[in-house]
Amino acid sequence: MKVLNQLMLAFKSLNRSVEKSLHSGIYQGAGDTAVRNYRALHKRAGELLPDDFYISDVLTLEIAAEANDKQKLSQVSLIAAQMVDYLKSLIAEETKATFNNADFDEIKGFGRDLQDQILNLTRNTLRRAFDNVDVQVNVPMPPRPPMPPDAPPPVPPVPPVPPHPFRKDDEDVV
Repeated sequence: MKVLNQLMLAFKSLNRSVEKSLHSGIYQGAGDTAVRNYRALHKRAGELLPDDFYISDVLTLEIAAEANDKQKLSQVSLIAAQMVDYLKSLIAEETKATFNNADFDEIKGFGRDLQDQILNLTRNTLRRAFDNVDVQVNVPMPPRPPMPPDAPPPVPPVPPVPPHPFRKDDEDVV
C-alpha cells in the first residue's frame, strides 16, 4: 500500500512538471526526459502489479519517431494523469478492503460502549458530589425605585401673538 502511494505521488509529480512545462512554453529539450521518466515509473508499476493488464497494455507510452518535444510532453501528461487516477482508485479499493464490515461494526460498537461508560461515570460522579452539598440561597427582593412626587399637570404654552402691520390710526394713540 505504501509503495503504491509513493508510486502515485511520483506519477503526480511527473504530470505536474510536464503540465508546467507545457503551460509556460518551456519544453524545448524536455520531451525525451519526460518520456524516460514515465517509462521508468511505468516499469516500476509493472513490477509491483505484474498481472494488471491496464498498466501493462493500456498505459504504455508509444511515441512516434517524428514527434517533437511538445507532442511528447502532451502524451506523457495524458498517460501520467490516467495512471494517477488509476492508482488512486486501486489504493481506495485496497483501503476499503482492509476494513471489512465486521471490524468496522466492532469499532462502532466500541465507540458506543466508551460513550456510555463516560456518561455513566460522569452522572455518578456528579450525583455523589451534589449529595453532600447543601445550598441555601437567600436572594433579597430588590428595593422598589423611588416614585417622583405628584406634580401639577403641565400648562399648555400660549401661542405667540402675530405682529400686526402699522396703521395710520395707531399714530394717534400714544
